[in-house]
Amino acid sequence: MTYHVDLLLDDERRIASPVNMRLVLRVGAAVVAVVSLLLIVALFVKSREAKFQSEAAQAQWARLEPQFKYLTELRAARGELRAASLLMESFRRTRLPLGDELAELQAGIPADIQLLSLRVTHFAGKQKTSTIATRSYELHLTGKLTGDDPKESVDSLLAYLSSPAFSNRVEAVSVPNNGFRKETVRKTPAGEPRTVWFFELNCRYRPRSFE
Repeated sequence: MTYHVDLLLDDERRIASPVNMRLVLRVGAAVVAVVSLLLIVALFVKSREAKFQSEAAQAQWARLEPQFKYLTELRAARGELRAASLLMESFRRTRLPLGDELAELQAGIPADIQLLSLRVTHFAGKQKTSTIATRSYELHLTGKLTGDDPKESVDSLLAYLSSPAFSNRVEAVSVPNNGFRKETVRKTPAGEPRTVWFFELNCRYRPRSFE
């Protein structure tokens, strides 16, 4: 029978492995501590940088805020002025140049017609067949005349208002019902009877778009 005698004390025993586990644990703990410290330092530096950047941004905004408010107000004012300008331009574009119209009308009135009244009405709004706002004008004339064939003079005036000089602006010209009538029979100083005719005439212009 063979006997083995172990004469080593417990604290003198060594692990057979070439790696010392206690050393590994100590080194690992030291590495974790160093990495943690580095992370804390990096986070601290980043937070300080973020704080400095935030303070710099706030200081820059404090300098730029008055200019920003001024530019915002300026842009709003420019928008209002532009809207007002467009509105004025649309009203100018839809305006009927009455002076020019009357000058052209005068040139085509027969000599035996005497105008008694002239009235211009207008309507602003949307047409039934369109969603675009427009302005519409209508010229209403009344007058009197004498002669053997007064209707010929009225027809001549109607033809003039329907001529190419007005066709690009005038949509329709008409004499309303009972718009051409004999009102009175007067006598001249010599005692001869004279018939006076009265007429009405409507001249409707083409709608003028605000756009």
